[in-house]
Amino acid sequence: MRLSHLLTALTFGLVLTFTPALAQKPQIEWLTIEGAVNAPDGQVVYTRGRIISVMEPRPDSAQPYSVYVADSTGQVRVIIFQNIWEEMPDTTFIRPGTSLDLYGVAGQYRGIEQIEIQKPNHLRQSPGTATLHDPMASTENQYFRVDIGVLNMTTIGRKVRLQGIVTEYQTPPRERWPHSIILEDHSGSIQIVYWDDVADGIAPEHRPQVGQPLEIRGIVGEYRGVLQLRVDSSEQVNRQFEYKGRPLIAESNPDSAAAIIR
Repeated sequence: MRLSHLLTALTFGLVLTFTPALAQKPQIEWLTIEGAVNAPDGQVVYTRGRIISVMEPRPDSAQPYSVYVADSTGQVRVIIFQNIWEEMPDTTFIRPGTSLDLYGVAGQYRGIEQIEIQKPNHLRQSPGTATLHDPMASTENQYFRVDIGVLNMTTIGRKVRLQGIVTEYQTPPRERWPHSIILEDHSGSIQIVYWDDVADGIAPEHRPQVGQPLEIRGIVGEYRGVLQLRVDSSEQVNRQFEYKGRPLIAESNPDSAAAIIR
C-alpha cells in the first residue's frame, strides 16, 4: 500500500472512530436537591425543584442573583451571575412557585452549599408544570407587613415591612461595610443592613436610635446562613409611624432594651 493511501486510511479511521465520541452528550443522572447539595465541589449536577424565593443583587454590585430552590429532600441556593442572567432569553418564569430543571456546578461559598449556573440555557421551566400561586409574591412596590418571627429561609427574596424596637445599632467598622441594626418585636429579632448611600439620605427625624420604635421596609436575605433584611433606599426607614396591634416587645421579655409599646 502506498504511503498516501495508508495516511488516508488512518485519517479516515480516526475520523470514524473519534467523531461519534465528540457528538455524544455526557450522561448525567438526575439528583434530588439533597443529592446535589452533597455532591463534591466542582461536580456537574442535574436537578429539579420549585422556586421558593428569588434574591436580586444589590444595585451597582457584582453580586449574583440567588434563586432558592427546594424539593421534598431539601433546599439549595442557585446562583446566576449578572452576565449570565442578561444573556438568558427569558427570565420572567424565575419567580416563586415555578418548577425548574437546572444544570450547574456544585460548590460552596463561605460554608454554604450552592449550585452555579454557568450558561444561559442551563436553567428552564420544567416541562408540563405550571407556576403555583404565591400569596406573598410582591409586586414592584408592594411590601407585606409581617411579624419578624414568620421570616425564615423560605422567605428569602420577599419584600416585607417590619415594625419593632431598635435594640442595637452599629456604624460600619470598615470602609464599604454596612450599617447594622437589630430590630425586635414580640415574635423575634432580625439584623437590618444598609450602606452609606442609604444612611446619608435618612432624615434626622427618621434615623434609628436604640430603644426607639422603627418601621422599615426591605428585602429578606441571608449572610453566612443568618437571616437579615437589606434596605436599599432611605425612604424605607421610618421612625414616625402609627403602630396598631400587639406590643412590639412581649411582656415576657424583661431583658429587652425598650419599653413595651401598646
